[in-house]
Amino acid sequence: MKLLGFVGATLVAAAQLLPPSNVEQLQKLADSCAQAVCQYLPGGKYVALEVEPHPAQWLLEHAFAAGLARCGVVILEAADTVPRLKVAVTDIGVVYERLSEEQVRRTVRLGVTATLRLPNRQLVALPTWRAVHADTLSVAVVAAVEQPAYPFATARVPEHRSFWRDLLEPALALAAGGVILVLLFSLRTR
Repeated sequence: MKLLGFVGATLVAAAQLLPPSNVEQLQKLADSCAQAVCQYLPGGKYVALEVEPHPAQWLLEHAFAAGLARCGVVILEAADTVPRLKVAVTDIGVVYERLSEEQVRRTVRLGVTATLRLPNRQLVALPTWRAVHADTLSVAVVAAVEQPAYPFATARVPEHRSFWRDLLEPALALAAGGVILVLLFSLRTR
């Protein structure tokens, strides 16, 4: 029984050591976007929210529902008597940059545009919102932080570039090809 408790505690501790997943990082960016948009909403307590169709639509809907609630704004179904907030994802993704054989830099980005249609039919373009978060990860944990079910939360890890791969490997291949040609022609002339 003590062994089972030790194994369980070890697994919990190991899970806490993993960095946030790509989707969790994108969720944090979406939360900060929703918080930023709150300052542009008119003084009323109600708004209708419309998120443009996108594979990450659920991410923005969740962030705006929570963010607007924190601002004291209630989301209603589309109605002509309340402001209508229309939100669209313009840029989302993850990029890995190889730093060394063991480490990569992960850059998570999110871009959002929003417009607000007031009850008097006036259309207000809100400032385009863009955020980027970068951190350093071990190559060993990259598979653990990705979610293949969400294409916008995955990326290819580039191969490590080194002196060997950039210069010596091609030079050795050319030298080996030259030696083969010399041997081929020297054998042919005999």
